[in-house]
Amino acid sequence: MESLPQFEQFKVHSDPHTAGMRWEICTTRFERLLEAVNVVEKASDSADQKTATDKRRLALLLHYAGSEVEDVFETLPGNVGDKDTYSKAKPLFKAYFQPKKNVELEVFNFRRCRQEPGENMDAFATRLRKLTTRCNFNDSDLEINYRLFKVVSQAILENCASEINCRYRKCLKMHAQQKPLIAMQKVLSNQPSKQQTQLTSQQERNRRQRNEKDVKLSEMWRKMASHK
Repeated sequence: MESLPQFEQFKVHSDPHTAGMRWEICTTRFERLLEAVNVVEKASDSADQKTATDKRRLALLLHYAGSEVEDVFETLPGNVGDKDTYSKAKPLFKAYFQPKKNVELEVFNFRRCRQEPGENMDAFATRLRKLTTRCNFNDSDLEINYRLFKVVSQAILENCASEINCRYRKCLKMHAQQKPLIAMQKVLSNQPSKQQTQLTSQQERNRRQRNEKDVKLSEMWRKMASHK
């Protein structure tokens, strides 16, 4: 006998708020599995064969979904004959889990969904599309495009802010480096140049020489006046 393929068990009580959404995903995956293992009704099957296949599908569901789903199955309304096939039990399971589908919470989860580090846009868009299946949006594509646009816009703004911040810091650094140069320029501008110093010294010597000549002339005129 061939071994049955692997299938993740359904945890009814792990998160009651998302049970309805998780059950929809579980049944979709389960029906895909039935197609893969060829447990499906054929048009050529008789009524008894179709009933037998439908019962087998229910048995496989209870086996794969796990003990918690089996416990729920036992509490579903109706007699045994009202839920002895997959086709009969499926709407009863949906009615049981559907009230636990919180649309407002699903919309909140969609809105707060963020792109993970290293996640490309295609993978992020796929995650968003999965989330929209639980939100009952009128236009899921519009909601997804809006979220993608917001992520891209935020990334552009962050890059611009980073570049502006980098330039600002560079300007501060340059300004700090220029301060000593500016101070030195001010000091140098207040100090006389070598040429100015030499010119000032020459002027002082000329002044002293003129004073000395004036003193000698005064002395000579004083002597001449005394001889007369």
